[in-house]
Amino acid sequence: MSTSISPLTSRDDGEVRDGDTAVAGLFDALGTERAEASADWSARAAARLAAITGGDPVLGWTVVAAATAVVLRRFGAHQGITLLAGPPSGERFPLFLRPRPELTVQEWLGEVRTAVAEAMAHETPGDSRTLELVWGDRPGTAPLALACDARGIRAGSTIADPARLRYLVDGIGVVLEEGLHDLGRTVSELGVLDDATTALLAGFNEAEPLDSTVPYRELVLRQAPDALAVEDDIESFTYADLCRHATAIAVRLRAEGIGKESLVALAAPRDAWFLVTAVGILFAGAAYMPVDPATPPARQADLIRRADALIAVPGVAGASGRPRFDLAELRNAPAGDVADLGPAPEPDDLAYAIFTSGSTGRPKGACIEHRSFLNLLATRVPDYGLKPGSTVPQTAPLTFDLSIWQMFAGLTAGATVRVVPDDVVRDPAALLALAVRHRFGCLALVPTYIAVLLDELRDDPALTARLREHLHLMISTGEVLSPGLAARWHAQLPGVPLLNAYGPAEVADDTTGGPVGPDEPRHTPIGLVLPNVTVHILDPDQRPVPPGVTGEIHIGGRSVGRGYLGEPAMTASAFVPDPFATTPGGRLYRTGDLGYWRADGAVVLLGRADSQVKIRGRRVEIGEIEHLLETSPDVARATVELLDEHGLARLVAFATASIGGTLDAEDLRRFAAERLPDYMVPNQVIVLDSLPWNANGKVDRRALRAVAAEKRSREEYVAPRTPVEETLCEVWAAHLPTADKIGIRHGFFALGGDSIVGIRIVQEAKRRGITLRPRHILEHPTVEKLAEVAIPFEDPAESDGGDSGPLTPAQQSFLARGVPNPDHWNHGVSYDLGRHYDLGEITAAVRVLARRHPAVRSRLDLTGEPRQYAVPEAPPVSEIDLTGVPAAEVDERAHRAATGLHEGLDLRSGPVARFGLLRIDDAPDRLVVVIHHLMVDLFSWDLITDELSVILRDGDDGSLERPGPSPAAWAAALTGYVRTDPARLGAGHWLDRDWSGCAQVVPDGLAGVEGAVGDVRTVLDEAASRAIAETARERGLSVYECLLGALGAALREWTGEDGEALVQLGGHGREDVLDLDPSRIVGYFNSAYPFALPLSASTDDVAALHRSVPGRGFGFETARFLHPDADVRARLTALPRPRLLFNFWGTPAYLADGRDGGALGAVRIEGTGADRDPAMPRPYALECYAVFAGSRLSVSWLHSADLLSAKRVRALADAFTESLPTLRTGSQS
Repeated sequence: MSTSISPLTSRDDGEVRDGDTAVAGLFDALGTERAEASADWSARAAARLAAITGGDPVLGWTVVAAATAVVLRRFGAHQGITLLAGPPSGERFPLFLRPRPELTVQEWLGEVRTAVAEAMAHETPGDSRTLELVWGDRPGTAPLALACDARGIRAGSTIADPARLRYLVDGIGVVLEEGLHDLGRTVSELGVLDDATTALLAGFNEAEPLDSTVPYRELVLRQAPDALAVEDDIESFTYADLCRHATAIAVRLRAEGIGKESLVALAAPRDAWFLVTAVGILFAGAAYMPVDPATPPARQADLIRRADALIAVPGVAGASGRPRFDLAELRNAPAGDVADLGPAPEPDDLAYAIFTSGSTGRPKGACIEHRSFLNLLATRVPDYGLKPGSTVPQTAPLTFDLSIWQMFAGLTAGATVRVVPDDVVRDPAALLALAVRHRFGCLALVPTYIAVLLDELRDDPALTARLREHLHLMISTGEVLSPGLAARWHAQLPGVPLLNAYGPAEVADDTTGGPVGPDEPRHTPIGLVLPNVTVHILDPDQRPVPPGVTGEIHIGGRSVGRGYLGEPAMTASAFVPDPFATTPGGRLYRTGDLGYWRADGAVVLLGRADSQVKIRGRRVEIGEIEHLLETSPDVARATVELLDEHGLARLVAFATASIGGTLDAEDLRRFAAERLPDYMVPNQVIVLDSLPWNANGKVDRRALRAVAAEKRSREEYVAPRTPVEETLCEVWAAHLPTADKIGIRHGFFALGGDSIVGIRIVQEAKRRGITLRPRHILEHPTVEKLAEVAIPFEDPAESDGGDSGPLTPAQQSFLARGVPNPDHWNHGVSYDLGRHYDLGEITAAVRVLARRHPAVRSRLDLTGEPRQYAVPEAPPVSEIDLTGVPAAEVDERAHRAATGLHEGLDLRSGPVARFGLLRIDDAPDRLVVVIHHLMVDLFSWDLITDELSVILRDGDDGSLERPGPSPAAWAAALTGYVRTDPARLGAGHWLDRDWSGCAQVVPDGLAGVEGAVGDVRTVLDEAASRAIAETARERGLSVYECLLGALGAALREWTGEDGEALVQLGGHGREDVLDLDPSRIVGYFNSAYPFALPLSASTDDVAALHRSVPGRGFGFETARFLHPDADVRARLTALPRPRLLFNFWGTPAYLADGRDGGALGAVRIEGTGADRDPAMPRPYALECYAVFAGSRLSVSWLHSADLLSAKRVRALADAFTESLPTLRTGSQS
C-alpha cells in the first residue's frame, strides 16, 4: 500500500481544498533516517529541456514541476498536488497542480507556466508541509523534498522504502524524455517507468507454466476406481461410483439436448450427492450453476430463469418450457457409457457460472470457461498438496466461488472430498473435531473464521497438538488478512504454514497466492502470480505503476472468464483489451481492488476503489441493496451505509416513506430478507422523514452516521432478570460494543451481529458455563429469547467428581422393567495386550479415563426421584493370575474370571465398572473391562477403546479431545429441552394413531429369561455386504431402511400376514437436539419406539413411512418419561408393547473382532463372561440386530428358546436374507 504522508482531506463532493496535499501513491510509512535518490536527465531529455526553456532556470523549474505533478498523479495523487515552490528567483509559495489526462503535454506545460506566473505575481504566502521542489543542487528538509537543475533531479525523504524515491526520480526523467520529445501526446499517454522497472514487472508474471489442458472428465476417469472420492456424514462414493453415476446423469441430460453451452442450475442442499450430480453436469459437457435452495424465492426464480435447465429438490420451481430434473430421481438414471457423451468440452466452452452481487440491483453471473476452470484446478493440486489418500474439506457455501476448487480439484488428483455440513462449519469446535478425526491436510477459510478457530484452540493445547499432526496448510481467502492474525496463527500453530490466496469469481477464483510469515509489517501479501496468469497493477490511465505504488489490480491470462451472463455492457466495462498480451484477443479483468507490488513480486491487497464491500467474505454491491429496497411500494428513497464501529461492521439502511404512505422499519427489513441472501440483509433499518443532503446535492453520509448513533442511544434498555440473562448480556457487551449497555431486548443484528460474532459469543458463553449453538443466536436474536434455549452446564473434565443429575430416558426405561437383579446387566470387552503392563500402569490409565468420563464412576440413587451421581474414586483394577493354567483351559478360566467381574457390579453402592488384568503363560496378557449397561452403550466402546489406548501409549490424555458432558448433565439438559417445548417430541405421532390393526408377529406369553436365549446368526460375505451399501446408496436410501424393507417382506412370508406388524425399532439415541455434542460421551442413550411395519409395501414406501417418524423416534421414550403432562406419559406407557425388536448398529469399530486396539492390542468381543443374570426376564421374545462387523454384515436373531424353536427362527432369518436386494448369501451359521 502507498498512502500520503499528509492524507488527502476533501469535501464530500471530492473537491480539493486549497493547500491540501495528496501524495497518496508514494508513501507507505516514514522511517527514521533520511534517504536520497538522484537521476541525471538523459542526453535526449536534457537537450530538449534546454531547447524548450532556452536555458531559463525559471522555465526549467516550471517544466520539471509539471513532470513531477504527472508522476505523482500516477503514484496516487489523483486530485492534484500542492508543492512548496522554490524556483531560481528565490521566492517560496504554494503551488497547486492538477494535471488532467486529456491535456496534451504542450497544453499542460502552458497551464503550469500560467499558474507559476500567477502565484509569483500574487506572492501568496504559505507553504506545503509535505512536498517541496527547489531549483538547485540539494533538496530541502520537507518530508518529500526535490531539487532539480539542468542536469538532473535529486530527492530526499524519510520514507521507509527508499526504493520508491528511485522510482519517483526515474519517472520524472521518463516523463521529461517522452513528453518533451512529443508535445502533442496527452498526459494519459506518458509513461513513468524506465526499462529496468518495466523488465522487473514483466518478471513478476513469469511463473513456471503449468499444463492445464487435460479435460476434466478425463482427469476424473483416470483415478483409482476403488479409492474414496466423495463423502459426507450420510453416504460415500468411490471413484467407480462417482464415474458411474456422473456418466448416467450426463447421458440423461444429453438425451434432453443438454450439452455444450447449456447452463444447468443445480438447486439442492450441499452434500455428497450434490457434488456427484455437479460432476455429472460437467461430464455432459454442460455448465454448472449452483443455486442455494435457501435463497429467497424471488431471487431464486430470477437465477433459475437464466439457466437452460434445472436439477432440483422438491419445492424448487423450474422455468417454463425448460427441462427440470428431480435430484433424487437421477440416482436411478440408467447406466450410461462414457463413449456416448461425445468429445470433451473445448477450452472456450462454458464450465460454470456463479453469481455475485450486482450494482444494478440484480445479481450478475460470472461465466467461466473450461480454460480458466482447468487452470484453477491445476494450480490447486500441487499448491495444496492434493493427492490420493488426502482429504479435501468442502466447507464453503455453494454460491461462494471458493466452493469450486474445494468441490472439483481433489477429484482430479485422486483425493477424497469430504462435504462438511453447515452446522459443523458454523461450529468451530465441531469443525476442529472433524478436522482431527478425518486428518484434514488443508483448510480454506476466511480470516474472521480463522480467528475464531484460534480462539477455540487457545485453551486446548491437546487439540492443538492433534491438529498439527496432520494439518499442513491453512489457506486464508475471501477477506484481507491482517498481520496481527497472521502472527497469532504462527504463535499458536508453529510449523503449520499460513497461505494467503486471492482472486475474484470473474477470474476463476484464485490468481495469486503465497505464504504469510509471522512478522509482516503493515499489510500481508496475497502472494505471487499463479502459473498461466498475469497480474497488472495500473494507474487511472491504465499504465503500470512501479513496486510500492498503489493502483488497481487487473488480471489476465488463462484465468480470465468470459464475462457476465446476459450483460454485454457490464462485460465490456469490466473485461477490457489486454495491451500486454503476447497473443491477439487477450483481455484483462478490472477487479476494482487496490493493491501494490512488493519488490519480491508479491502483491499486497488494500481495499476497493468503489462502493463494493466485503461481508463475511462475500462481495456486496451497496447499490443492489438500495435498488431492492426502493422496489418496495412503501419506500420513496433508500440508501445503505456500511458502518464500522469498534471494529464491528453493520449494514444500516436509511429509508423514507412514499408520498402519503407509512413505513415500518421491521417490515422493510423483512421485505429485504425475503429477497436477498442473509449476508446482504441490512442489520438495521432506520426510517427518516427525509434523507439529509449536503450543499452539493448529495446524500450527507456524515449526517446519516450521526442519525444511526443517536438512534442507538435512544433504544430501550431492559435489565437482565436471571443469572443466565446477566451472563449473556455481559458476553454480548464484550463482542457487540456498538451499544453503551446491552439489555435483554436489544437485537443481535441491529447491534451489528453476524455469524462470526455469533460464534465468538457461543465460545465465550461456553467458557462461562452456558451451552449454545451458533444457530440459536440467529434464531433467537435477543438475550431474552436466547436465555430460553441456553443450557447451563459444568464440563466433566473440570468437575470435582460430584457430577449429579437425572437419568437418561434409556436408563429409566430399563429400571421401569422392574427386573429382580438390575445390577447384572452389563457389557464386556477383552483386549489381548500388545505388551506387558504393570498393574500400576493400567490403574493409572483407568484413573485418567474415569476422570474424563463420570459414567464409569457413577452410582444411582433410587430413593424418590431416581438420580445418578459420580464419585471421585475410579473403578477398581484387579490382577488375575492364570499363569500355570493349561492352554486348553485358559479361555474357560478367563470366562469364569470375567463373570466374577460382572457379578461384582452394584448400581447403588458401586462399582459400576471393573477392570481385570489377566496374566497368562505364553500368550499376551488380557485386559477385561466390564461396565454396567446403564453406563455404557455400543457406541461408547469405540470411545473407550480409542482413549484408553492413547492414555496407555502417552501416559496421559494430553493429546485427546475434550470429552463431552456427563450423562447426568445431558439428561438435565434434555429435561429442560422438553419443558421448553414438549410438542417438538412428536408424542402425537404415536398417540393419535390406532394400533389395534397391528399384528404381534411373535406368540403371546412371557419373553423368557436371559439364560434361555437362542441365537441364529447369518453372516454375509464381503461382496454381498458391500452390495447392500451400494444398493442403498443408488436408491437414495439408508442401509437401515433397506434392511427394514427386507424385514417386512420376510415377516410376510414367515407369518402369512400382509397387513401391518408391530415392531419395536431401536436407535442409538444420540440425537443432536441439545447442542451438547453426544459423540464424546460414555453413557447409555439407546432409543426405542413402536413402528407399524407394512408387510406388503415396497422398500421405498417403508422408507418414506420410516422417515415420517419425528426425530427418528427419539421423542417416544423421551416423552414417555420426561413429558410434563402426566396423562401423556401414562398413555404412551399404555400403548401395546411390541414383542419383536429390530435395530441396525451401523459399523462400530470395536465389533470388528480382532481389530487393532492400538496400545491395547487386539480387541475380543467373545468370551468376556456372563454379562446378564441368567434369571433376568427378557424384554422381547425376538430381537434382530444387524451390524457391519468389519466389512461383513452380520444379522443376529436372539429368541426365547421356550417360545420359538431354532428351526422356526432360521426360517425367518433365511427369508430375511433372501429379501435383501441384489444379494448372494454368504456363509451362514
